[in-house]
Amino acid sequence: MANKIHLRYLARHEFGVFSVDAVYRSLDRRVAKRLPGLSGLKAVYAYEDGALETFRCAHTLGFRCIYDLPIGYWRVGRGIYREEAALEPEWVPTLQGNVDSEAKPGRKDEELRLADRVIVPSNFVKETLRCAPEVVKSVTVIPFGAPPIAARTESQYSKDKLRVLLCRRSHPA
Repeated sequence: MANKIHLRYLARHEFGVFSVDAVYRSLDRRVAKRLPGLSGLKAVYAYEDGALETFRCAHTLGFRCIYDLPIGYWRVGRGIYREEAALEPEWVPTLQGNVDSEAKPGRKDEELRLADRVIVPSNFVKETLRCAPEVVKSVTVIPFGAPPIAARTESQYSKDKLRVLLCRRSHPA
């Protein structure tokens, strides 16, 4: 919305008050502040870029820290982004990992260091963690999406025709 009303600076990558990074950091700080007042917790689960303060607080309280890493490790990603930028210069504006501040990858590494377990969506993402400066303690692969489609026989497919109902809305002129 900020772009549409010509206030792009509000959503500027990493530093705009409504950027994804700013929102994650704000949520992270709020969660960390609430942790000491919650009883019965044994672990916290946080997403990449929004876990640092939560994990720091959780460690002081003796909670386990579970980290959700949905994409490859940032160092591997940055290498891929740079390669793509050289191969396809017109894609450069879409490769946000190339314009991250120096602080952002440092926070990512600290989140990983504090994590007791890392959840990743694929073996590829798990393998990228070999490039992390410290050994990641425990990594579990939980694939995105649905389980693989089981083999089907031809008789399991319907022979009926697909029927689609299309409703058109009329808009007042």
